[in-house]
Amino acid sequence: MRRSTDNPHRSRAREAALFLALAVPTVLTNLARSALGLTDISILGHFSNGSAHAANASGGPKFTNNNNQSISTSYVAAAGYTITWFTIVGVIFVQGLGAAVNVLGAHAFGSGNVRLLGYYLQVGLTTSTAGAAVVAAVSYFAGQAMHLLVGFDAPMLRLVESFSRVTIVGFFPFVWCSVLNSWLMAQKIVQPQLWTYGACVGINVGLNYLFIYGCGLPGMPLRDGLGFIGSAVATAVSRWIQFFLMVALSARLLRQQRQRRRRRRSEAPFLLDAAPPSSSSASATSSVSAPVSLFHWDLGAAHKAARLSKFFKQAGPMAMTGLLEDGQLQLISVLAGRLGTISAATHQGIFNVFWVLSSLMWAVSAGNRVRVANYLGAGDPEGAQFALRVSAMLGLPTAAIVSLSLFLARDSIGFVFSEDPEVDTLCGEIMTLVGIAYFALGFFYLAMSTLNAAGSPLKVAVSFVCGAWFVCMPLAFVFRELPSREVF
Repeated sequence: MRRSTDNPHRSRAREAALFLALAVPTVLTNLARSALGLTDISILGHFSNGSAHAANASGGPKFTNNNNQSISTSYVAAAGYTITWFTIVGVIFVQGLGAAVNVLGAHAFGSGNVRLLGYYLQVGLTTSTAGAAVVAAVSYFAGQAMHLLVGFDAPMLRLVESFSRVTIVGFFPFVWCSVLNSWLMAQKIVQPQLWTYGACVGINVGLNYLFIYGCGLPGMPLRDGLGFIGSAVATAVSRWIQFFLMVALSARLLRQQRQRRRRRRSEAPFLLDAAPPSSSSASATSSVSAPVSLFHWDLGAAHKAARLSKFFKQAGPMAMTGLLEDGQLQLISVLAGRLGTISAATHQGIFNVFWVLSSLMWAVSAGNRVRVANYLGAGDPEGAQFALRVSAMLGLPTAAIVSLSLFLARDSIGFVFSEDPEVDTLCGEIMTLVGIAYFALGFFYLAMSTLNAAGSPLKVAVSFVCGAWFVCMPLAFVFRELPSREVF
């Protein structure tokens, strides 16, 4: 049995430092990444009626408010329906293909096989591109699909159609960034993504105001803005900027790897030349001086049948797990939409706030998954158990603090994404339950990430079927019929 080279004595302090070195930047990265959706919801939720009339005059999608509700609430609901659709189809890439690159890449990196790590990146990029093309074609009709599920009126249909079709433009860079982020995380690299995602949140806020409200300068393009649809345009542009920054950072990383190899070759050429290339492209070696220590772009070698089979065996159950999780959550969104626009806007706002705060647990999950996978890749299962214990010592108290904060701030959170008093009141009623549920997520994400790191994603999928669909969904239909239906 071998022990991990980065913590051979299993020091708790050292393991905690290694975990936090992954988790803390990942928290900030995930906060920035998920904040793009909350940015759209929040800005639209504070959209003024006067601006709405200007948007209609400038050629944006027309909307007539016939229900005496805030027009910003209708905009939040419409954007939320689009987010619901793309969350369902996007989870296949983020929690399936991207997570498979992360897990298999971490195993390869833990064994010193950088070339194999690169092959999984190439497989992730090609499969995500093919899948995104299919999703883009289907998503052109996302408005009609959500209309059939929710049953909203014609003005809302026009809003959802326009928002979803513009969102398609930013879907490709979204899935590519997910794969690149997973590849970098497998190498314990998190700083580049942090700066990229953080910068793009600021860019997205600025672009939202520019495209929604315009620059206000006579004779200039976008003088009056695009209104509602401007938010979707801003986010699509932000995602492309994000992708190009990620590509530049990844290319810089590869150049640095090649430069280090050239220096080692010049300093000790006999060490590099002593070990012949592995006869199997899927084999791993613990020697960083072997030829497998260099990234190699070769689509033919990367897409060999055995490697694709291993990749999809990992990605398939993980994608199904994510689909079962998010599919259940988004079905709840559909049921909320059937209760009316106020309920739909409240649910979407809370969901996006919860999604942003879940970044903390995603970071705990990602840190634990990488640390456990590194130990397993180094042939040290006892070290993997040790890593899980340290992750729990840090992750569960974090979940408890966030849970308590949600409860204490329950009457104020609604103002983050809406100025509608009805939405704010309903939000306060729901947040108590949300705070309790957040603490339970701490246990859930630790267990899920450990099973995924151990190459057992099917067990996670089975647990989701039982919990999310055989327990949660029947209860949702029951509670929906209670007299106080909005609390559902």
